Amino acid sequence: MNIRRVLTALFLGCAGPASAQQVAQCHAQVNGSEMIVDFDRSTDIAQEITRREALFRGPGRLWAWTRGDLPTCNSSVLMTALATELGADDTEGFCLAWVDETDSYVLAPGQRNYRGRCTGTVCQFVNAAKDEVTAAGGAVLQVTGVTAAVQDPLGTGVRALSHGSGALMATGQSGSLASFFSGTGSTLAATLSTPAVATAGTVTAVIGGGALFVCAG
Repeated sequence: MNIRRVLTALFLGCAGPASAQQVAQCHAQVNGSEMIVDFDRSTDIAQEITRREALFRGPGRLWAWTRGDLPTCNSSVLMTALATELGADDTEGFCLAWVDETDSYVLAPGQRNYRGRCTGTVCQFVNAAKDEVTAAGGAVLQVTGVTAAVQDPLGTGVRALSHGSGALMATGQSGSLASFFSGTGSTLAATLSTPAVATAGTVTAVIGGGALFVCAG
């Protein structure tokens, strides 16, 4: 399922006429896909945003008119929406990492804090050509098909996953991932070989919405 729009009445319980007036919306990009989320205005999204998240909101205001001037979802509201929409199987063991290059979140494997933000996982955007992104996604699809099964195709600890968010993921050591994605493009190979990624304990490639991210942690 590719998340384009999520309308979730968060924290509302049984919504009546009074509580319905409290409902507002926010937006976010997650794994390359746009999400619009309902949240309870009484939670005061401006107050819930951390200082770091508040800084992230700035550039997005330039394009806010295209979404009706919606505020950017903070990680707490967003993780609650994802857990509601996707369920525990697709959110347990995952966290939200911010990627500066794309002003968006990546839902990736890793430990999270109480706001849903990653505590050790760092994700970066791979500025790959469209055919490279397509080829990388194809490599994961060849393993998972449409069954969303977690597998170890190489027998080297690489796990391929078709995630409920609509993203395709492959997780393992950087060297194993390089073998898995061999032939799909030089940009991804170069990213996997950088010191920060190559020395990480676990590396995940996330492909979604025509975008490619590498997360290390």
